[in-house]
Amino acid sequence: MKNKSLLAKIYDIDKKFLGKGSIDRISPNFIRIKGHHLPSLKSHTDIYINIFDELRGISVYRCEVSLAADMQLSARIIRKEKQIERRKSLKIRTSIKTKAQMVLRNSRAVESDYPIELSILNLSIGGMLFTSKTTFYKDDTVLFVFDYMKKHPFTIEAQVIRIDKAINEYEYDNYGCQFKGLNPFEEKIVMKFLYEQQLKTHKK
Repeated sequence: MKNKSLLAKIYDIDKKFLGKGSIDRISPNFIRIKGHHLPSLKSHTDIYINIFDELRGISVYRCEVSLAADMQLSARIIRKEKQIERRKSLKIRTSIKTKAQMVLRNSRAVESDYPIELSILNLSIGGMLFTSKTTFYKDDTVLFVFDYMKKHPFTIEAQVIRIDKAINEYEYDNYGCQFKGLNPFEEKIVMKFLYEQQLKTHKK
């Protein structure tokens, strides 16, 4: 089965990050990853491969390297580990551009001489992934206005819980966030947005 849209991250047996690429082919017994600057590993090396799916979460595979080169890595699947559901609700890719109202670090507002711009890459009822030319740190809290329903805009607090470092100098770091304190009405608006975006995607 081919699915080049799926991100794959490669770790050694001690869960140390080695590199990432995209799934070129996967079967019940075999995974092939394409990319640039993939880790050069010896055949029969044990590794973990995490495959990220927007709707299903993260699939973790214990594997044995068959072939590893700069632009391709092939591995035999030893076993599939327990699925990781980073967010248990529907998650959708987005291209939302917004500005932070405020950034809190150690309970203090971070001062900036210019608006802090955010590009939201995906969104769920529980959190989001965004990128920005501004540097953020783990446990920073980002406040921004979600105005999908123009008559009912509201402020979302998003706490940075994960940082994915950029793989080249032309990209910015990505930040995984968990939303804090959405009330039921706000959750309903976010969910309405997610389902409408999903319908648009399926119609394409």
